Amino acid sequence: MMKKIKAIIWLRLQQYVVSKVTLIQLAIPFVMAYIFDNFIETGEGETNQMILSMCLTMAFLFTAAQPLTTTIAEEKEKNNLKSMQLAGVSEKEYLVASLFFPLVFTALSMIILPLLLQVPVTNYLLPYTVVGFLTAVAIILIHLALGLYSQTQAQAQALSFPLLMIIQFFPMFAETNETIANIVDYSMIGSYTSFFEDPLRYSWQSSTFYFLLAWIALLLIANVLLLQGKTDKRKRTFTILYRLKKLVTSYERTIKEKGGI
Repeated sequence: MMKKIKAIIWLRLQQYVVSKVTLIQLAIPFVMAYIFDNFIETGEGETNQMILSMCLTMAFLFTAAQPLTTTIAEEKEKNNLKSMQLAGVSEKEYLVASLFFPLVFTALSMIILPLLLQVPVTNYLLPYTVVGFLTAVAIILIHLALGLYSQTQAQAQALSFPLLMIIQFFPMFAETNETIANIVDYSMIGSYTSFFEDPLRYSWQSSTFYFLLAWIALLLIANVLLLQGKTDKRKRTFTILYRLKKLVTSYERTIKEKGGI
């Protein structure tokens, strides 16, 4: 099991290194944080927290989620995913290997960005870590599902762009529009948005936190079903072909026997 996971992780690493677009995406949140910290007067307190929230969202999207969607869609387009499944890679192994780098990038972003922006997250370290990481997991999982659903890279990018816009910009308009605020509350970013509104008063009993957990559970199930569906479909295809081959062989044998009588 570990050998297969390590092999997929190594493949992912090569894909990240080779793709210049992916490398640029990985750098965007940190470049933005550096610009805000060094060239723009950000002030103190709530302003810095808002900028941290924005840069972290970028990190979740650009360094963790978007490259994953494109990579998986590319694997499907080139039939690499099919080859891995036929080689015996299970849904669990594929999910674990696929989530490895996005989760590593998420952890690094959550450590580095507060340092770059000089935001003292130690005052609310536990909710910052838990809510931020779980939100990133949900965002990664929905992009993973999009990658598995898409047939080509172009389709994956077309589907993920509206999602990117919603996740990045809806929290900014939530304060001015009640409808958008309700959508955000029920979404996977509701707990994250609620936390950054007032980190010191964030409550674990908030409904938005339970919605976040529900999103993660549903998206895990969705990804497993997407993987199983494709595997089962291929198994059914091979079963039909195998039975068809047996039928043809049996028919040929019958013809030969009759010809010999």
